[in-house]
Amino acid sequence: MILTNINKAKTKINFKMKRQTPSSFSSNGVVSGYETNVTWAKNTKELAMLQKSLRGSNQFYKCAEPKLLKEE
Repeated sequence: MILTNINKAKTKINFKMKRQTPSSFSSNGVVSGYETNVTWAKNTKELAMLQKSLRGSNQFYKCAEPKLLKEE
């Protein structure tokens, strides 16, 4: 689960963990109706949200390490 700001509102998004190592992770989910892949690289502190659609958007962030809110 990822907590993010979408349209200036805090939003919880469910993602399924695809791959996880001590220095990175990759997960899949849906944001704004578009299939989205989220990856985090610890060494560069980059979080990338890549959407599989021409109308979707790819977003790249520099941030502290994300925290897991809930695991199911």
